[in-house]
Parts: sequence; structure tokens; C-alpha cells
Amino acid sequence: EVYRGSRTYPTRGGVRTVDAGLADAGCRKRETGNRRPPTTYRLLVDVRVASALVSLSRALGEAGISWQLGGSGLLYALGLVDTVRDLDMVFPVDVKESLAGVLREHTGTEPSCTARQEDGFASGFRGRHLWDGVELDMTAGIVLDYGTVVARLPFVGGTEWQFQDESIPLAPLEHWLLIYRFHNPKRSELLEPLVSDEKWRKFVR
Repeated sequence: EVYRGSRTYPTRGGVRTVDAGLADAGCRKRETGNRRPPTTYRLLVDVRVASALVSLSRALGEAGISWQLGGSGLLYALGLVDTVRDLDMVFPVDVKESLAGVLREHTGTEPSCTARQEDGFASGFRGRHLWDGVELDMTAGIVLDYGTVVARLPFVGGTEWQFQDESIPLAPLEHWLLIYRFHNPKRSELLEPLVSDEKWRKFVR
């Protein structure tokens, strides 16, 4: 079992604090004078994702459900990518039923979360669901088994991203460094400089 200790990392706008975000089109601001920037598909997508992230965070908080943002959302919070099109979310295994209740109440449809193993990736439960038109990719109890690397990634506390008055919990960078090593090596390369612990870095070399 590979364990991550508590640590802080720089995010957009500084350590643990981000004021600009997805609602600002998910890209770095440009000087436009008095002209309004053109409405683009990318802008519409990012505003929609931002709204979904905020409303979901509030709903989960009211229900007392622990969760963390991973995937492209995590990379965006760190300033490593400019676009987020869906929300990768990590949960403790024991929140499956309460999570299903929140999703059912908000969306009016029954979520489907089942144990799954695919391409070296096992989970206590995994499922996809639409929240305000944005796809959620939900995972709990992650175990990576790639033959040369077997790692259980426990749900442990990490840092928070301040986004539109919401504190968004971020998944451990080390976990996603390892996940991306096998599923998206280019993103693993983006994360590696931010992970100082050698025992994690050696897995991706």
C-alpha cells in the first residue's frame, strides 16, 4: 500500500487559493479593452463545467460526503491544463449509498455504480452520471495492477482549491501521477515536477 502524507502544492493564484477559474473561460485572460470576448464553444463548455462543479460541491457538502477532484480538474487547479470537460471524482468506498441518494435527488435518475476492473485499474465502485449536463466519472477504492506496479491508493486528505467561494478538495498528486503514468503519460510528465517524494517518482520512470 502506497501512502501519501499531508502536503501543500501551488495552485492557480497561489498555494491553496485560486480566484480565477473555469468560469473565466478556463484560459488565461487577455486584454480586450472595452470589447467583449467572443463566445466560443470552449467558453460555453467551461462555464457549464464550473457551474456543475460548484453545485455538486455544495450538494456533497450538505450531505456530509467526502470526495476529491482528480483528472483534468486537478490539473486545471494546478495551472497545468486550460480546459476541463468532465469531472473526475474520487470517493471513500463507504459513501456509495449516500452518494447515490444525492445524485438521484438532484438529477431525477438512478445512478449506476458497480465494482469494476479494466486495463489494470480496479475500483471498489465506479460509475458515470450526468450532473447539470456535465459527465461525472466517479471512482472509489482505487487499486492499480500493471504487473510491474501494484499499488492501493487509499482515500487520504489532501489540499483544497478555493474556487468561487467553494473549497474544492483535491486528490493527492502522487496518486494521479501514477494513474496517468499508464493511462496518459503526457499528463504524468506534467505532474512529475510537483511530486518531490522519490518513492513515487521512481514508479513513472
